[in-house]
Amino acid sequence: MRHIETLQGHGRMKTNTILCDVWRHIYPQRGPGKWHITEEEYAEAYYPPYCPGLGLVMTGDLPSKLFNESLYEPYFWIDDVYFTGMLAKTISVTFEQIGSTFHFGSEHLIKMETQFSDEYKIIFYHIHNQNAYYQLWKMLQGRHERRGQFVV
Repeated sequence: MRHIETLQGHGRMKTNTILCDVWRHIYPQRGPGKWHITEEEYAEAYYPPYCPGLGLVMTGDLPSKLFNESLYEPYFWIDDVYFTGMLAKTISVTFEQIGSTFHFGSEHLIKMETQFSDEYKIIFYHIHNQNAYYQLWKMLQGRHERRGQFVV
């Protein structure tokens, strides 16, 4: 919230804006694999800037704009690229970069524990099992107890 309030204080993040870890100049995977994209599916050399699905914040005006645009823009099966890239591009969304994030999976949970000391970090996490939920929650609770304040 502090970051958003700072942006708004500078006249940014008021409308038509997505705050995320923006991925730029990502090319479609033309070779074999889970994310294989043919040129018929997507002809451009690069995807438009977009947010990976792990986490984002958008201004309140955007959900309806994105929905309305989806009625006219042909569907693309990679939802991150479709919603926050292709649709966002057609309505000229402004991106604000989150510069301080953790992205990791459960295999990195314990190794990353010492890096939770910075209170301004934003954590996006794919949790794959119940035990990992519990471990992460206990780590964040400990952070809260050490600092006396923490918002999840």
